[in-house]
Amino acid sequence: MMMVPVPAHELDNWLPHIAWHLGSFCENGLYEPEDFIADIRDRKRQLWIAWNGMVKAVCLTAIAEDRQKSCLVTHCAGSGFRDWAHMIEGIANWARAEGCQRLEATTRPGWEKALKKFGLTKSHVVLEKRL
Repeated sequence: MMMVPVPAHELDNWLPHIAWHLGSFCENGLYEPEDFIADIRDRKRQLWIAWNGMVKAVCLTAIAEDRQKSCLVTHCAGSGFRDWAHMIEGIANWARAEGCQRLEATTRPGWEKALKKFGLTKSHVVLEKRL
């Protein structure tokens, strides 16, 4: 399994392969796939793909301009999570190279145990309510 950071200028080559993933990021109604596509093109988000001859997962990151320059893993979806969970280390290395001092991942509860072995720990819980 290989982690592929997709440069913005190569996005169009990958779009046919990641439509399901982008759609899954929109299930809560906060975004449409076009929003993510625009952010990737404008370099507001970085697209990461877990690849083994086919797309196994897609992750999106963004760098927050907070005092520690945090790298935020905002969206991630795919199949066979344990096969590509190690991608977080590559994302962390990239974030360090970008000057980030902190990595924050918003994940489903079931990912907590698997990501602990990569040094991520629970700091908060996000609860939400539709109004």
